[in-house]
Amino acid sequence: MEEKKLKHNGYGKKILIVDDDPVTLMMLEKILLSEGYWVAQAMNGRDALYIADDFLPNVIVLDIMMPVMDGTITLKNLEANPRTRNIPVLFLTSLISKKEELKKSIKNRTVLAKPIDRDTLLQEIAKCIEKEQG
Repeated sequence: MEEKKLKHNGYGKKILIVDDDPVTLMMLEKILLSEGYWVAQAMNGRDALYIADDFLPNVIVLDIMMPVMDGTITLKNLEANPRTRNIPVLFLTSLISKKEELKKSIKNRTVLAKPIDRDTLLQEIAKCIEKEQG
């Protein structure tokens, strides 16, 4: 069996995906695992804070609208923690159109429209990791 080459330098990098929709979580996890990333999941911002502090992901993919704690409050809490303040965050939302994505930002964070485009997601994660390393 031929070994698949990993794209986007995913091998060994950790991604935390945070979304209250289980279907979105499964889809994102499948995409990221297929690219060689380690993946952790949370269904709300409060859980994401605990997981991020322990898992220390290279990138967090964070839904904006969630119960318990929304994405913007979660980001404020991540920034307040010295262990997580420098982790790059990509926001996900159904509040904007595909035409608006990548033109919108929240606190200088990229915002991607749902449904997520696989290639755009992977490109934006790769950009975050490059910035983190460089």
